[in-house]
Amino acid sequence: MKITLYSPTYWRVPDDVFEPRQHELTRLEGSLEEITGQLNATPTDLLVIHGFAMDDRLLAEIGRLCRKFADIAIVPHCEDPEREFLIQLMRAGVREILLSEAPESIKEVMARVELELKKAKRSETRRGSAIGLISAKGGDGSSMLAANLALAISQAP
Repeated sequence: MKITLYSPTYWRVPDDVFEPRQHELTRLEGSLEEITGQLNATPTDLLVIHGFAMDDRLLAEIGRLCRKFADIAIVPHCEDPEREFLIQLMRAGVREILLSEAPESIKEVMARVELELKKAKRSETRRGSAIGLISAKGGDGSSMLAANLALAISQAP
């Protein structure tokens, strides 16, 4: 899994918490306005946002990120957030929130995100459809319709 840590200044959480032997870890620093540009250049599966004030600017940027990068798990770090702020984060599209910098908390969030990524990849490979045709009475042409439909589907790209 590709993990990106984004904060305005260097976040002092040790790299080994993010299991760098199993995951690819990238640390980025910048302002809220620079997140999108830096994410375009750095493909990632998990984005942890740390060190920003819990305000409307952060909510707006997270909402934009969730819409633009729907396949990325965006996890803001919010210690002791208010109930209303959590609701607004969920409405913006956040599914996970890091409530503590403790290694156990970080690993729990990573495990849940990794499980969701595996589920998403598994469901992408199982796409298909079934079509059933039932004849109302004999001689109404349903066999001809089924045969022509099967031929058309088999020749579709």
